[in-house]
Amino acid sequence: MMDRWYDQKEESILIAEDSPVQQLFFQRQLNKLGYFNLTVVVNGYEALQKAKINRFSIIFMDCEMPILDGFDATKEIRAYEAGLGRYTPIIAISGHDLEQSRKCIELGMDDCLIKPIRTEDLQAILVKHLA
Repeated sequence: MMDRWYDQKEESILIAEDSPVQQLFFQRQLNKLGYFNLTVVVNGYEALQKAKINRFSIIFMDCEMPILDGFDATKEIRAYEAGLGRYTPIIAISGHDLEQSRKCIELGMDDCLIKPIRTEDLQAILVKHLA
């Protein structure tokens, strides 16, 4: 039997990221932190559709994706949730500087992780928004 050094978490997490490398990073790091209920999509349109049919505990949203970017997907999710009276934390994933981080917050995202993302930063975000 394998030793489990983590407490398995029940939270449901949506990862909207078009890079296969970043998708794998998030899946591995979240698994290490005890999160296994993960849904991965490759663009903002898919994120919006998943957010409409599922209730996620938190969403990690890449800012720059094809079809519908993270900014517009966030606006659409916020509008949809407002009609239902619910709110899901959305965390921006950005490859840019703090200026884009400010833009993310202004557009309705709750926080921002700037690539390259450290496991400690990911864990801090989860503690902050899922506590």
